[in-house]
Amino acid sequence: MKRGNYLFQFIQLGDVEPEPVLQEEMSMFLTENLPCSGSSVIQKIGYCDRRAILEIHFHHGGRYQYENVPRFVFDGMVSTNSLGQYYNRCIKGFFGGKKL
Repeated sequence: MKRGNYLFQFIQLGDVEPEPVLQEEMSMFLTENLPCSGSSVIQKIGYCDRRAILEIHFHHGGRYQYENVPRFVFDGMVSTNSLGQYYNRCIKGFFGGKKL
């Protein structure tokens, strides 16, 4: 698998290699610039419209991608007053997350 300016989504599809998400396709936002004015848990969030992938960077260093996330879920996250509560209520356990 080629590495470079790609973010990879690792999924099990037999012998089919997953299509990489181009860095340029992922819109990333620092949480300090969102209406919630930052988060003690989440550092930045991003979304790829083409693949419906949500990417979350945590302050503790973990980076995860969540598959099949509708755009309205990301839009709700961008506009929430509490990222941690929104993450726990609407994302964690609802979408398949992969550690990067």
